Amino acid sequence: MVNFKRHILLPLLLATGLCAPSNLMADDQDFATDLSLGIKKDLTKRLDFSLGAGARLKNNSSELDRFSAEGGFSVAAIKKWVDLDAGYVFIADWNGPEDEYYSYRHRYNIGLDLYHKLGKRLTWDVRCKWQSTYRSEKMKTYKWDPKDYLRIRLGFDYKIKKLPFAIACRNAILYRQKF
Repeated sequence: MVNFKRHILLPLLLATGLCAPSNLMADDQDFATDLSLGIKKDLTKRLDFSLGAGARLKNNSSELDRFSAEGGFSVAAIKKWVDLDAGYVFIADWNGPEDEYYSYRHRYNIGLDLYHKLGKRLTWDVRCKWQSTYRSEKMKTYKWDPKDYLRIRLGFDYKIKKLPFAIACRNAILYRQKF
């Protein structure tokens, strides 16, 4: 039997407390929503393939701001400690009713994940990811002028006993554009 306070509410409050300081600071008074859905398939014991889609809503979650589609591979370099991954993301940003067109971005990334289980339910991870993004300057034209970023993220996952999901907390600790 799942104890709601012990197995769901407490980990959710802890995760919210760890992530809240950076995630609750908004630039404006907009209630935006990020929606995403993904699937992952184990191809071998050490190699995974994933696909995902996402959408971001703005203006109090009433207008579509952008949508994206992504895919990638992950390989367990050192079992239970290190994963290497690579992926691609296609992003379409809506430029608003005054312009009435989408601008497109293409993002490539490679990453290194360090992780380890602490007990039966808690897992920590540190992710270092390099990503390169280029966008179209005008509709239907692409200019190769990539923006490169190095991102480092710290995270925790708490597996809820007897339930098929986990509560996750992720917080960026470095986001730097290379020049």
